[in-house]
Amino acid sequence: MHYFSPLTPVTFLERSAKVFPDAAAVTDERRSVTYRQLLSRARRLAAALRALGVGDGDRVGLMADNCRQVIEANFGIPGAGAVVVSLNPWLPSEELAKQLSWIDCRVLLVSRACLARHGADVLSDAGARVLVVFGSSPSSSLEPKCVEYESVVEAAQGDVPLNAAVRNELDPIVINFTSGTTGTPKGVVMTHRAAYLHAVGQVLMMGLGLASHYLWTLPMFHVNGWGHMWANTVVGGTQVIWDLPSPTPEEESRFCARMRLAGITHLAGAPRLLRRIVALKGADTALRGCTIVTGGAAPAQPLLTELEKVGAKVIHQYGLNETLGPFVVCEEQASWASGDSESRAALRARQGVASVVAGTGLRVVSTDGREVPPDGKTTGEVVMSGNTVAMGYYRAEETTARAFVDGWFHTGDLAVVHSDGYLEIRDRIKDLIYVETEYGWENISSIEVENILVQCPGVGDAALLGVSGPDAQSAPQLIAVIESSPQHSPSFEELRGFCQQRLPAHMRPSRFLLSAIPKTATGKTRKDLLLARALHELSAPTGSTVST
Repeated sequence: MHYFSPLTPVTFLERSAKVFPDAAAVTDERRSVTYRQLLSRARRLAAALRALGVGDGDRVGLMADNCRQVIEANFGIPGAGAVVVSLNPWLPSEELAKQLSWIDCRVLLVSRACLARHGADVLSDAGARVLVVFGSSPSSSLEPKCVEYESVVEAAQGDVPLNAAVRNELDPIVINFTSGTTGTPKGVVMTHRAAYLHAVGQVLMMGLGLASHYLWTLPMFHVNGWGHMWANTVVGGTQVIWDLPSPTPEEESRFCARMRLAGITHLAGAPRLLRRIVALKGADTALRGCTIVTGGAAPAQPLLTELEKVGAKVIHQYGLNETLGPFVVCEEQASWASGDSESRAALRARQGVASVVAGTGLRVVSTDGREVPPDGKTTGEVVMSGNTVAMGYYRAEETTARAFVDGWFHTGDLAVVHSDGYLEIRDRIKDLIYVETEYGWENISSIEVENILVQCPGVGDAALLGVSGPDAQSAPQLIAVIESSPQHSPSFEELRGFCQQRLPAHMRPSRFLLSAIPKTATGKTRKDLLLARALHELSAPTGSTVST
């Protein structure tokens, strides 16, 4: 039909290579690649995958830290008619083997570093028929079951447009595993249409353009880098790939000077990463005027205040694997400028409203399916629908049926809606803590308490746990795990006094535990690991914990 062609993000590269052929598409530590070169390499990769036996709908795994080849693969794999399966390279080898076996990848593109980390036998025994290896390594030799990326790409013909293999915009383009997978792997299936519209939405939300220089601080494997590989390509922007500096003043200063020289305009990451970046020596000038997208976990108000001080523009977005990342955005209102920095930070810490591409597909509902009132108090579950919501879970009909009900994806996140229509996540349904009071039981939102705790001087991060003890019979105690800031470690007396001033009695932690807070690669707190330690500490009245 002359009035229809399938929506697919691979057309972004086809167009930009014609319009901006000599513009820098990707710059890393070693070289700069133009849009003409990026298109040629992506087309050659698509042809090489076909030559390796990859057919329409086959899954092609991708395992690497941030690098240029990951960007090429997010165009080349769909250009072969196949499905991108991004794998978290920092998972245990046995977990990766489980995911690879479940997804049945015909080919696995893997960096040499990840190959050394997990072993060729583990990866190939899990089902990958061919391992295509890229990246530098002290040793140039490869396992017999491996082939070299550059060799197969250079040998292939790159004259077929990437979108030639796309028959239906509702075909899968990616399968992403949810973080913290336990038991049967849960792979989220997204369509070409969803990826296309999501990328265009990110261009609008982030203000990307031809002059953009986007620094990769977000892991590319996480939900395809929130779609930013495709989004930057829409407008012909430059993607910059550097390693973060080692924690020395000299390296940090050099890194920030390099950011200024390169004219970095955009970056993205979870709050934990942003705390590290804003603390770099020289960040006060390197981040001035930079647009920073954050999500994955709610940013603490002190972090937002600090980023405002250095002149960065922060865009807080919220979403899940099931929405290709950002689906909700905390749209800045002109009226917010009249308040002080603390009030602005409080407003920006909320998740916000439906993004442009989400449209009307965002609701907060009670258990009977009715929308909660916009009173900032009544909690309900966040549900979503629309063009950028997942088709479902790969080979998991029952799990899909439980999560996608009556045309809505049920996120499992609890939120309130404020009078201005902005939603604020209060907790995961599974993370609500029920505590006993003199008048009955109360539901405690761990996020609400954590957002208060991180405002205490010296607190870098906080996690609240409800711990019932080894027998699981006693009423839960509230234990706050506190990660100190680099500048100051708060005393237990300071923490206790702060909570007495800011929190009602039933929401105050009964114990504090000073500890680093483990995170997933996507910035979410590993409360399972913290809970195990807290259970052990419950029997120790002295030491690293203190009772209040």
